[in-house]
Amino acid sequence: MARGFGTRVLGLRIITQSPQQLDPFGGVIARVLVIVGVSASILVAVVMSLLSAGQVSSPQLQLAAIGAITAAGLFYVYASSPFRAPFGMREHAIVCLLTLVAVVLEALAQLGTNTLVRDDWAPIAAAILTLTLGSFRPPWEILLGAVITAGFIGWVTLLTAGSLQADVPPAVFALLESMPVLACGLAAAAFSRSLVRDLTEWKAAPFALPVEGVPWLASHRALAEEQALPFLRAIAEAPAVTTADGERARALSRELRALMILDDEATWVSRLVVGANDPLRLATALTSDQRGCLRAIVNHVRSSADFESARLELNFLTSATVAGQAECVLVISAEAARSTRVQLAPFAAIARTVFADAAITFAPDAVSCVFRFDVASAREVRAPRPSASSPYSVP
Repeated sequence: MARGFGTRVLGLRIITQSPQQLDPFGGVIARVLVIVGVSASILVAVVMSLLSAGQVSSPQLQLAAIGAITAAGLFYVYASSPFRAPFGMREHAIVCLLTLVAVVLEALAQLGTNTLVRDDWAPIAAAILTLTLGSFRPPWEILLGAVITAGFIGWVTLLTAGSLQADVPPAVFALLESMPVLACGLAAAAFSRSLVRDLTEWKAAPFALPVEGVPWLASHRALAEEQALPFLRAIAEAPAVTTADGERARALSRELRALMILDDEATWVSRLVVGANDPLRLATALTSDQRGCLRAIVNHVRSSADFESARLELNFLTSATVAGQAECVLVISAEAARSTRVQLAPFAAIARTVFADAAITFAPDAVSCVFRFDVASAREVRAPRPSASSPYSVP
């Protein structure tokens, strides 16, 4: 099992990461399931309310219950948007709370007139919503929420069991009402755990990067093969190491380090977007994940037919609102297409995961992406200059 797969608490392994944190793009796909689940829960509420209208003593409270489950579903769809990712514990708690409000209102709407538990729709709707949480929250949180919701449903059923017509203890009714939520919670938690485990192991797996496919790596290899290796062979064959040999070794080391730092830190932004503005070299504070996200957005814009005539502007500036942070502002000047928002949704979800904050705004003639990242702990990189006599000198 991969390292970092969960945290041990009292000897138990608790998974604190959610599948959406490890795979933001998966959360975009899972939102389709959320929309289907929300639609199904509202449909169940409306249809079963109509079929069991004879057992409703307060139509107003029944409508309020349908409104509560609708509010829970609409908020769920809103909060699971990739432009608001990640779906957090607070959002999960709000969905659960609105669902429990629907449970109480439905019970009050049938108070004294409810004779059957099989036509109560609130527990079924709650189970459907719980089932869709597997891609968004850690397994322990899903299971805890399901246990609390199931326990609350069982408690409400016990309090209102006086009108139920069946020769069985009230605890049986409570168990019947709470079991759908508990079962769906167990299934969603198991699905979440499986996703987190597979994603963690996949990210921990080593991979090889071909040197031939990366020009700057190839130049470093050429430096090593043409100068460093012959020098090392000469040292191995020489009877003693001289002071000049030591100076030469230090010079080669400085040249190799200069190539790596200058290529990676000083020119990657200008290679990404021509005319990028970063006078303070704030881009050096970006992590590899943040750079990858920015590259992915730019490459997608350049390769998409909807952005065929787009003009890109990239600026780095210190944040005016948060100390120790900087902002990367990418402006895509192009006429907005109908699919623009859909195309950028996956990148928005990834950006909101890897950056401290991310916001994408859409206008008729441009798309503005503002990504905030930490620079307080980043130290300025000063690359030593290669010697002027070296054929690998960087101008």
